[in-house]
Amino acid sequence: MISADCIGSAAKILCHLKGWGLLLQKVGVLTGLLGLLLISSCTMGAGGGGSTQIAPDSVKAGEAVVIRLQLSVWGAGGPIKGRYTDIQLSYRLVGENGYTTVLPKPVSADQRHEIYEFMIPPYPQGTRGEIEFHFELKLDGQTSRIEGLKKIKCG
Repeated sequence: MISADCIGSAAKILCHLKGWGLLLQKVGVLTGLLGLLLISSCTMGAGGGGSTQIAPDSVKAGEAVVIRLQLSVWGAGGPIKGRYTDIQLSYRLVGENGYTTVLPKPVSADQRHEIYEFMIPPYPQGTRGEIEFHFELKLDGQTSRIEGLKKIKCG
């Protein structure tokens, strides 16, 4: 069996021979770069996604609230179709115990973007307060919760 000391000594001898030192340095650098590429491709994933929200600042009691969610993807994960699943919006008046959930209506899509509309039914006349909301969805099977960027005044 060859020991680590023997291998190390052999490398030192080769480095002193004509041309071997430069070759071993280049091979070491190339091996290191290849290792970094393999590690980064495993840890960085295939791509990512993002979102943009459009919601009104306020709504009158008795009127529906329409909120838009634009989803996007980038990177090597491929086109957006089918990558976002289980999309929903949950909302409540601040201070209420539970959330109510509504499903989206697809509005438009291209290779990298999808736009959805959510409609919160009208609150009864005389309702006053703020509506808080969040989105829940999956991107490539990973569950995410996106908080609403603002509360919507109702009254």
